[in-house]
Amino acid sequence: MFTSQTEFSEIVLLFEKNTISKQMPFSEFEAILDSYATIPEFGGRTAKAAYLVVDFSLNITACVLFLVEFCDDGSVIKSWNVPLKHMAEVAAPGPDLGSGPISLACYSQCPIAWQQNATWDPNLDGTNDFKMMVELIKENRLCLAKQGPNGAKNDTPPMVVDQPGWGPHSASQQPTSQQPMPQQPGAPSGQAMPPPVPSQGGQYAPPQNWGNYSAGGQWGPQAGQQQMQNAAWPAPNQQWQQPPPGWGAPPAPPPHPGTLQQVVQNSVEGVVKHTSGRKRTATLLKKLRLRLLMLQRAKNKKLAELKFESQKEAQHFKIQKRRLQSFINSLTEQNSALKVQLTSQKTQIDTLEQSMNVKLEQAVEHEEKEIMALKQNFQRRTEESEVEEIAHLKEVCQVKQMELLYKEEITNQLRDEVVGLRRDKIRLVDSGADNFLNKLDALGISFINFHPGAGHLSIPLEDMSKYMDDTEGYVAEKCLVTKELYSRWLSHYNHPACQCESRPGAVCGERVPRQQAPSQYIEGETDRCTKHKSLVANDGRYKNSKDGFS
Repeated sequence: MFTSQTEFSEIVLLFEKNTISKQMPFSEFEAILDSYATIPEFGGRTAKAAYLVVDFSLNITACVLFLVEFCDDGSVIKSWNVPLKHMAEVAAPGPDLGSGPISLACYSQCPIAWQQNATWDPNLDGTNDFKMMVELIKENRLCLAKQGPNGAKNDTPPMVVDQPGWGPHSASQQPTSQQPMPQQPGAPSGQAMPPPVPSQGGQYAPPQNWGNYSAGGQWGPQAGQQQMQNAAWPAPNQQWQQPPPGWGAPPAPPPHPGTLQQVVQNSVEGVVKHTSGRKRTATLLKKLRLRLLMLQRAKNKKLAELKFESQKEAQHFKIQKRRLQSFINSLTEQNSALKVQLTSQKTQIDTLEQSMNVKLEQAVEHEEKEIMALKQNFQRRTEESEVEEIAHLKEVCQVKQMELLYKEEITNQLRDEVVGLRRDKIRLVDSGADNFLNKLDALGISFINFHPGAGHLSIPLEDMSKYMDDTEGYVAEKCLVTKELYSRWLSHYNHPACQCESRPGAVCGERVPRQQAPSQYIEGETDRCTKHKSLVANDGRYKNSKDGFS
């Protein structure tokens, strides 16, 4: 529908950190786009913005959520070009913000596909962007003009006309010009509109056929309701101006000559008041006609747009149909050509298959003959090689047997020589060592050696052979312990550490006091640390208690 420049305002909002940081008229934003002004606080950033169309009731009717990129100095980049007004006009319906569904253009429903990256989606959870915008517009910090279609202030109270007083003062304040009665819409020329009829309570109701006139010159209840909603006629809860006394009454009898001046004055006042009421009615009719004309123009424009769109779509469909038909024809021709080509190729394949089968049979027959010949040749060579190999192996076996016999003879000879040499060695050792030791003993020399746990041992000559044969056993005997115990003690003496297994395959290894005497060494106690000694003691007490119970 057609709207005048006073029926709406254009506003641009800038968002920062989920809040509206700046609001300005669209004219100021255009000045920023033309580099006449800058916004330094947004320099070098891309800000979220909203283009709003607000009607005279401070209700949002259209919203475009777009992105704007600023230079370092706070001016908008030169390449920015988003058709905000056009997007608002062709946008899809959005949420209802107080005056019906708004026209909304955002990232999820962008009417222009190539502008989608220049838009963003509103946040509807937590900080609701629409709620913030509605509250900010209602505050009216930009002092937006709240003008209705007729130029009247929108914040004025409903039209209530007080009942005029009839007297000289009121007559002097009313205009004296008279206007003809307005005609009823759709009525024949010269038929005046019936005056308002007073209802109960002294208020006047609209004419009987009021509200039945539609935009197309027809009468009906729907058009009347629409006009009532558009405030072209006062609402039922508003008061109508009451006509002068005697409206519609039969003519009064001739006045008395003494009161002629008063009667004339009263008549003049009544005519003035009646003329004022007719003037208001004519004004309302004029507004209604203007409203109906605007509705008719909007309807015609909408019909023209729909017709143009339908023709455009029909033309587009025709073009698409022609393209598809040509594409189908091309595919049909290609299909026919492919069928011919397929038939030709199938014939060639059959011919090639027959020739290949003949060649394959010949090749198989030839291969079978070659395989048979190869088998016979291989079998003959195998038999010959086997005979040769067997003869060679027999010769090798005989040679090996002769070598083995020779080695056995040599081994027996060497064994006899070793036995003789050993005997000679023993004889020499016995004769030489004994004589040497006897000479040393005769000279008074003692054989003393130090061993852990036994200290310095003096070894008599008669024990020398025993000492030399089993030194560790000889020392254990001197310490009055067994050889096994002495060996374990000697290991503890050389490495005094805890030998308890802390885990499988690993011992504790903690250092323990060294036991100097082998006779005082107790396996499982002396070679245990304090921690593992307590575990051994607990195990011993458990075993003793178990034996006691048994």
